Amino acid sequence: MQGMIVHHRQATVMSEMANDRTNSSPVLDLAGRIIVTQEDEIDFMQGWLEDRGEHVTDPENEHNMHAHHEMAGMASPAELEELRNSKSTDFDRLFLQLMIAHHDGALEMVEELKKYPGAAYDPILNEFVSDLVNDPGVESERMNVIAVNLSDDPRSGLTAGLFIADEAILNLELITSLRKPTGFYDPENPAAKGSEDTTKPEE
Repeated sequence: MQGMIVHHRQATVMSEMANDRTNSSPVLDLAGRIIVTQEDEIDFMQGWLEDRGEHVTDPENEHNMHAHHEMAGMASPAELEELRNSKSTDFDRLFLQLMIAHHDGALEMVEELKKYPGAAYDPILNEFVSDLVNDPGVESERMNVIAVNLSDDPRSGLTAGLFIADEAILNLELITSLRKPTGFYDPENPAAKGSEDTTKPEE
């Protein structure tokens, strides 16, 4: 709980940057929702710790943020600085990338919590943990949709062509004719060993 408070605070710090750096309605709406939900959950966690006589983490303490930056999904100080210095679509892309990783990290922390003996016997904690699992999962799906729409890769907007065979054929031709983007998963080379930079044009 003490670590998760700091984890949540970083999400609000990143979200609070949005107003001055982007005019994208989907990103601004997302950032606004994150601020509200994370602050509510921080209040709950602080109350939970206080009721049990435990140390209550101060989320505003910069030392706490730096001390916990290696927790799952936490953005590094360098990544936060890069986000702070970015604007417009560059901000949107980096914000979504960092926030998706952040949400995934929260889910990892919840899985760790569930392994501790007795964690399932606190009904209040159990309900809170269930919300922590469900909400970020839904939010991550929304963020992935926004991120796809920001992609420069023409394959990102392809439709299945379920009812129009010509569209399906054109999509397949497009996929096979374009070079794979950097980081594309190749099942024949899962470790990406010896792979060339796909962004360089072929001879």
